[in-house]
Amino acid sequence: MDYAGNVETKNSFYVSLDGTIPEVCMTYEMDYDKNIGWICIYTTTAQDKTSGMDYVEFYRDEILKETVYGPGPEYEWIWEYSNVTHIKGLIRNRKISEENVEFKAIIIKTEESLGKITHLTCGYDKAGNRGCDAVLTPPPPGPVYWILLFKRLTLPNNYTGYVGLFFIDATFYTN
Repeated sequence: MDYAGNVETKNSFYVSLDGTIPEVCMTYEMDYDKNIGWICIYTTTAQDKTSGMDYVEFYRDEILKETVYGPGPEYEWIWEYSNVTHIKGLIRNRKISEENVEFKAIIIKTEESLGKITHLTCGYDKAGNRGCDAVLTPPPPGPVYWILLFKRLTLPNNYTGYVGLFFIDATFYTN
């Protein structure tokens, strides 16, 4: 009862707090497609028994590349392996934007870095808790140099060198 003499009915309610971190595990496999080249298939298994899963994020060298929503427990991201550092050769249909350089290779020689790449995945449950897992992806087997014919390429617009209408000789910094 309050000072005015009013009596209120008592209602009770329960609050559930989810303080558990999702269990997250990432695996990958490499495959070769003759039209695309090397691809990496990343599979993340993420589970949260309290509030359930909401989404998973995939990162490459600390840069967010893909977000996959859903209840899980499996989430997949397919990445076309590209660690191109230098390109030289004949091209056509060049398009340069603030983010990308896109062109069709007539015949080009590419050089790739052989360093390992860090891939990270983070799973978020419906309560906002985060669990993460990381793997180091080794370079694919095969040569460091590739000759590409009639393939469309999109690379980041952070190069040094020359990208002309018909000829390219540039060093790119992959992201």
